[in-house]
Amino acid sequence: MADLEKMNPWCGDLLGYEEIGKTYTNLIQSITDSKVISIEAGFGRGKTFFRQAWAAHLKRAGEVVIEIDAQQSDHSGDPVVTFLASLMETLEPAEQSKWAKAVGKGAGIAVGAAKVFASVAARKAGEEVVGAVEDWLKSDGEESNLDAVISEFCEQASSSLSAQLTAQIAAERVRTQEMPAQMMALRDALTSGKETDRVVILIDELDRCHPEYAIALLEAMKLVFNQDGFVFVLLVNAEHLERLAGHLFGVVTKDERYLDKFVDIRLRLPITDEVLGRAAYELVSALPFGEPFGPGEEFTIQRAAKLASELAPISGLSMRQIKRVCLKIELALRCYSSVPLDAPLLVFLAFDEAIGRGQLNDEYLPRVRLVQSVVDRLEQKEASSIAKHGRGGPLANGMEQFIRENCRELVGLPKDRYNLPDKRGYHDWAEVMFLARTYLKSHKAVLDSVHQLSAQ
Repeated sequence: MADLEKMNPWCGDLLGYEEIGKTYTNLIQSITDSKVISIEAGFGRGKTFFRQAWAAHLKRAGEVVIEIDAQQSDHSGDPVVTFLASLMETLEPAEQSKWAKAVGKGAGIAVGAAKVFASVAARKAGEEVVGAVEDWLKSDGEESNLDAVISEFCEQASSSLSAQLTAQIAAERVRTQEMPAQMMALRDALTSGKETDRVVILIDELDRCHPEYAIALLEAMKLVFNQDGFVFVLLVNAEHLERLAGHLFGVVTKDERYLDKFVDIRLRLPITDEVLGRAAYELVSALPFGEPFGPGEEFTIQRAAKLASELAPISGLSMRQIKRVCLKIELALRCYSSVPLDAPLLVFLAFDEAIGRGQLNDEYLPRVRLVQSVVDRLEQKEASSIAKHGRGGPLANGMEQFIRENCRELVGLPKDRYNLPDKRGYHDWAEVMFLARTYLKSHKAVLDSVHQLSAQ
């Protein structure tokens, strides 16, 4: 399995993203200047899976790819450091040292920019790079040790660099003169020996960051790192990011979008009903179903998977939520492996609970209508008929009609499924009538029990 995953980055692709990834790769390989691209999808739509698989695909296609989890870098407080650290980590140790020396020896380097690089080297690079920067500091007549320089930088970062570089870019000289030259040197180092001179930076989880950090990262990306050969790709929930911007800057007009200030090309990860249904089918097909509740196709894994494929598109659930539904079913099947369970019924009930009980149309699985209240009503009619006419009939006739219309497949089950009160023979309709007492109730109880156990 591990070898297969190495061969195919898209292993486990349930949403048909491989073809989209190939198309977007063609787009990336056509870019020769600087671009910011957004790939947009809602929460739970598979952005992180796409980013990881696509990154591997891009690397196999010869691209230099750097992945940034913005949420994990949120604590750093300075997006400039986040970007530089991620870029430097990609370099080989020898190249890190070489580039760090080049930064230090570069003509006219501003003190603020130099200390950014020093901080990055100390936090993210190896000892060789730290030594190189330390040598540079000493050779330039600054006898203070590296720790003192970094300490000074950190003290200034929140009040100076973060506020000015990432928000206002007040250090115009750094932005327009020194940073472009050093970014080009870094790009050359990253692409040395490659067939491409392009660096692709994939940024995920930006919409989960603190609003101030998310906006600062966007501004740093566009205003500091906007250099030829760097292609930034944001995998975001655009609507949520727009709300973050609105929270900080106020609501914009209907035709304005804050993200448009930073993004050159807006794309999306489309999920059609057909794709979502197929993904749900695959997920349910892989579940460990044990002994079927009854004979025939209606109680097979395939029927359960087909039902999931029908319910997923109409449920309004995200892919992440659908996976949670399937996980709940899986827990029920594993925890109650010795109990015969109606797999399609579990699928129906689990989806129904996820969207709000009673919301699903029972036409998708008519046997879900077999509840004790149906029997109670027929028994009341039976008692009334006996009282008025001295004979019954409504119970038998009503149950037979109900079975014909809703649950013929529940006739002919193994006898232990019906929970019969004794071993005497019963008509088919009577066996189903006894089943009504426990059928839905017991399956709901199974799902409720695993719900209490699950931390999801």
